[in-house]
Amino acid sequence: MQMKFSEPEGAGVAPEPVRPPWTMEVHVLYTGVASTLAALRTAAQFAQGLGARIRLLVLETVPYPLPVDRPEHDLAFLRRRFRALVETSALDSAGTPVEATAEIVLCRGTWEGLEKRLARRSVIVIGRRNNNWRTRALWRWTAEDRLARRLRSAGHHVVRTSCGVPEHGARSFQ
Repeated sequence: MQMKFSEPEGAGVAPEPVRPPWTMEVHVLYTGVASTLAALRTAAQFAQGLGARIRLLVLETVPYPLPVDRPEHDLAFLRRRFRALVETSALDSAGTPVEATAEIVLCRGTWEGLEKRLARRSVIVIGRRNNNWRTRALWRWTAEDRLARRLRSAGHHVVRTSCGVPEHGARSFQ
């Protein structure tokens, strides 16, 4: 498995080299450790079948009192954390390694960061915890559900995967 970390914009480092336009990427959004690991495993299966690479997008929201290129958390710490996360996940599908990169996106809001990084009609995998008590009432939808719905309405292809860990406070009725 190959893994690269790209610097956030404005950090004084040259941007990542431009890939050929035919290189397909499967994007995974960081939503928590367990749910992201499940999403990475699902993305590895897609990437293997599509001949694509995986890009883990970590949206680091920077509050307005701080400059956007100076987040609250140390970037070196975040890089180590997500390097370990990608290395922990098994990105080998049928014995063939899948190229994976992690990108920390510094932004003011989640949607702004996604608009900056996603091409039109991107393939996006979002992990979620099991939520056995959710109904169709809008006020009970999780933030990931609302984000997936907004991404679909923007024309992206969104895949939801479950990690099998119940949400905090939710009871499992199995």
